[in-house]
Amino acid sequence: MKTTIAQAVSGTDDCGCYSNEASLSVEEKIGNKLAHLWNMVGNTPLLEISYRYKGRCRKVYVKCEHYNLTGSIKDRMALYILQKAYEEKLIKPGDTIVEATSGNTGIAFSAIGRALGHDVKIIMPNWLSKERIDIIRSLGAEVILISKEEGGFLGSIQLSEKMAQSDASVFLPRQFENLYNCEAHEKTTAKEVWMQLQSIDKTPDAFVAGVGTGVPSWA
Repeated sequence: MKTTIAQAVSGTDDCGCYSNEASLSVEEKIGNKLAHLWNMVGNTPLLEISYRYKGRCRKVYVKCEHYNLTGSIKDRMALYILQKAYEEKLIKPGDTIVEATSGNTGIAFSAIGRALGHDVKIIMPNWLSKERIDIIRSLGAEVILISKEEGGFLGSIQLSEKMAQSDASVFLPRQFENLYNCEAHEKTTAKEVWMQLQSIDKTPDAFVAGVGTGVPSWA
């Protein structure tokens, strides 16, 4: 058994399982990480739900976004925004990601930002659930809590802008005004829904979605 294990370990350089990180440029390393992350974000299942309404059998097709990396659709926009930021050289290794958020966006940026090697700071109102705060911290991000007296959510946004103004190494995704928030769904979610329905020879009669930040322009 020892001989077998030793042979397996000594052969890892030649088997193609591990790339030689030392020979890769910074851009190539980031590109590899982004590609690997896309394997865990998107391409979620589409399930058929049959029901009866007014005596007629009908069907609804639902996109299971809880299959994404952190369990929400927000992983798509977080990963897409960071990918575009790298392509446009708005962010570089060593920068700190700072985002004002009260929901799953903070969880998504925490997980994906840390996976890409960034420090992440999430600013949020202090009345949000302890569970949400604990999840963000468990992913390795720092949580900065803002009271109602300090401005609550608007105060969180103002603090993030102030941090960026005083430190050039701070990157702000700015989910509320970043057009890549919507484009992420145009390029991934919408395409997946259409292709999955076409694969079973279906054309949707209507589309329904709950919208947080961003507009469903991809629909």
